[in-house]
Amino acid sequence: MSAADTAGVCSRCQQPIAGFAPPCDGVTAGYYLASAFPRYANEGDVYICDACMWRDPLYILDHGRIGND
Repeated sequence: MSAADTAGVCSRCQQPIAGFAPPCDGVTAGYYLASAFPRYANEGDVYICDACMWRDPLYILDHGRIGND
């Protein structure tokens, strides 16, 4: 599936990404480009919303937790 086919939808939770406004060049703007973060991307991921990325065990291991998790 191409990025155009999934524009504005998180590959993990399938929810619309609030404030989706590409290009983000891999830097978080409410979402992550999976291709820019291969360490955390699962096969088939295109866009990952902030909420899903911050639930990723490897991401948490590297960056800790945020908010009220």
